[in-house]
Amino acid sequence: MILTRVVGTLRGWEPGTEFTLANGQTWKVLKGHYTLNKPRENPEVKIVPGAAGRWFFRIDDDTPGARVYRID
Repeated sequence: MILTRVVGTLRGWEPGTEFTLANGQTWKVLKGHYTLNKPRENPEVKIVPGAAGRWFFRIDDDTPGARVYRID
């Protein structure tokens, strides 16, 4: 698991959305979409490993995540 922050404002995501993280990594959404009720500034996020080399983006346990892949 990677625990870090998104750099900037997070309003939500959909396939193709890119996230730059405070640790310098860039990740892109492959599957999943969600719009936050209220934008978040530099939110803490988790990038969690799944089965078969998959990775998932999570901001908290109550919000749907997204399947992501690293692009940098």
